[in-house]
Amino acid sequence: MQSAEALPLIDFIECESVDIMLKTAFRGRCFMTHATKAIYRMLIGDFIKIAKFGGNESKQALFTEDDLERTMEKIECIDYHEQKEVNGIRFWCYVAGHVLGASMFMIEIDN
Repeated sequence: MQSAEALPLIDFIECESVDIMLKTAFRGRCFMTHATKAIYRMLIGDFIKIAKFGGNESKQALFTEDDLERTMEKIECIDYHEQKEVNGIRFWCYVAGHVLGASMFMIEIDN
């Protein structure tokens, strides 16, 4: 991928790709901006509602409201330019500007 193709666009986020937090024993920390967390709640919430009322009730839902609430508890919000440090790794985020909540992270790792 080159240039704009390499940029992550919210249009290309697949709900199935977030199952690392929703359906696994993920115990790590997840950082995102406040706006990204709000959009995440709406996006996954809508996905759950659409799947629930999509007609095929014999299939088990990919995600449930309980899954969503468990992931919301795991998400730690970070403000733009707020510096965090985890295990000697420092990071902070800047406004990316292409969608609400989008950010670029600067990461510093000491050797």
